[in-house]
Amino acid sequence: MALTSFAQPTGVITYFTPTVDGVMEDGWDALPEYQIDFEVPDDFGQATVWEGYFKISYNDTAIFLLVRRDEDDFAPQWVTGLSDWQSDRDEIFFNVNVNHLDEDRGAIEPGTSYGCYQWTSIWQANEAGDAIEPTWDGWPNQWYHNSPFELAYVVDGNAYYTEYCFPATSLAINLDSVPDADSVLQIAPDVVISFEAVISDVDMADNPTDESFRKFLRWANVSGWDNMKEAGRMTFLAPVSGVNSYSVSSNMSVYPSPATSTISIKGLEGVANVEIVNMLGAVVLTENNVKANQEINISQLTPGMYFAKLNDEVIRFSVK
Repeated sequence: MALTSFAQPTGVITYFTPTVDGVMEDGWDALPEYQIDFEVPDDFGQATVWEGYFKISYNDTAIFLLVRRDEDDFAPQWVTGLSDWQSDRDEIFFNVNVNHLDEDRGAIEPGTSYGCYQWTSIWQANEAGDAIEPTWDGWPNQWYHNSPFELAYVVDGNAYYTEYCFPATSLAINLDSVPDADSVLQIAPDVVISFEAVISDVDMADNPTDESFRKFLRWANVSGWDNMKEAGRMTFLAPVSGVNSYSVSSNMSVYPSPATSTISIKGLEGVANVEIVNMLGAVVLTENNVKANQEINISQLTPGMYFAKLNDEVIRFSVK
């Protein structure tokens, strides 16, 4: 697989197979950020997560996710006696009942909503209640359906990055709803599933005593727990020839990046034909016989991430 597209909200992402080890590989840099910033109104003020986003990719065996949250106030729920759902955590939802995504289904109904999944992984303060250096407690299985997944994380100041891997074999389809489907999700061109990413926030300054003190940031503004009908859509696309067969250049660079009207290739030896490729893999601009530091007019390009292909290499850059 090469690319994935989102609708409702919209966006496009690029194929990348990371190693789920908490090390942020360069391939993540090429993927766009999807902001998790729709704040659900409640009685407890605004969430103290000041930035949250996810990046997503896949291959033919798994879906990969990177979630970032910036925060400096973590609830020590195990110290205060709060339950696991009264916690700072990521909540990831999928509905893999292909072609039946408009049904009123969510992860809340064990045994009846098979095909709709929730995974959670919890940030908590350490046993001393120190909210400055929280420790990680990742749940090993998806609720109710016992669906395995992998995770790894890295902490950079107040930025908390978590990598996830959701194997396709873990994503069973509800054959009562989709009797003609495969028993598990097939990551193949034109297959459409639903997706939602949520950041749950509990702040001890609120003196929480029950789950009502949780605050939520959501991407598609749905509660995947009880209904995935209005969630974002993810469409698996066919491989795009060329983009993934090239190596990422370490000797050349595009500048400026982000660019507005022109770019140049730094470190180019001799001349080269340059193709500018968008995140869908389509060639949107071709410039022949380009020399090092020669300006290329890109003023017609819309803002976003692009690849410059030349000499069997690709160089990532962005347009603002």
